[in-house]
Amino acid sequence: MQDRSTAAFKDSLRGADMLLIDDVQFDGKKIVLSADRAPMALTEIEPRLRSHLASGLTCPVEPGRPLGVVSGEVRPEVLEHLVDRTPGSMRELEGAVNTLAAVAATRLSALTVDEAQGLLGAALRGGPERRITVDEIQKT
Repeated sequence: MQDRSTAAFKDSLRGADMLLIDDVQFDGKKIVLSADRAPMALTEIEPRLRSHLASGLTCPVEPGRPLGVVSGEVRPEVLEHLVDRTPGSMRELEGAVNTLAAVAATRLSALTVDEAQGLLGAALRGGPERRITVDEIQKT
């Protein structure tokens, strides 16, 4: 780390079977763990450690809705439509906006949802938007 090479440090950690950090709490330091599940769902970890982890602050990190990235360039309803059709993929959203910008050029800010859908066609995921109804939820 002295040569500021984080890539080499990351590579050395990837090969490890275990990472032990001792006595962090004695200096009043914080520990941040990231996982794809809540602490109690981490069944690969000992129950005692899961319990300790669960006693701390846990919060989900949801994918953002990056509306600020292109705000002002596209009508809000068009941008919402694009975000709904490119869930979790900022690159796909940027690609869709870039495609619209190239095709619509001078009138990008006046583009409607229908025009955007027509211009992008198959580039947007999954055909018509599917809304889940209360009846569907109650049936499951």
